[in-house]
Amino acid sequence: KLKREERKIHEDICSSVCWNSENELYSISDDMTCLSWDINGDFKSKVMDIETPVIDFDWIISNKKSGELMAMGCADGTLLFAGHSRKVEGRVEKAHKGAIISVKWNYEGAALASC
Repeated sequence: KLKREERKIHEDICSSVCWNSENELYSISDDMTCLSWDINGDFKSKVMDIETPVIDFDWIISNKKSGELMAMGCADGTLLFAGHSRKVEGRVEKAHKGAIISVKWNYEGAALASC
């Protein structure tokens, strides 16, 4: 039987969730924050503030922690990238004319698709 627990950590709607290689769950919300959660769903920490609303994000899963890279698709068509530092380290402005609703790395981490 599935059990639903009320958790109110984000202050606005959560737009996307994604696991990293360490079994941490990350969530991004319209409140412009990225939060981390443990495998049991317990809140761990605020990871970063984001300057533009993110609709979807995905990780390159790597055996080396320093090799992880998060790609974020934004409502204004921008792609953001954050690495091990958990700070926005790169961006592609106007990657799309409209909102980016989905981003996915391929299994090798050599290519990123967005729409």
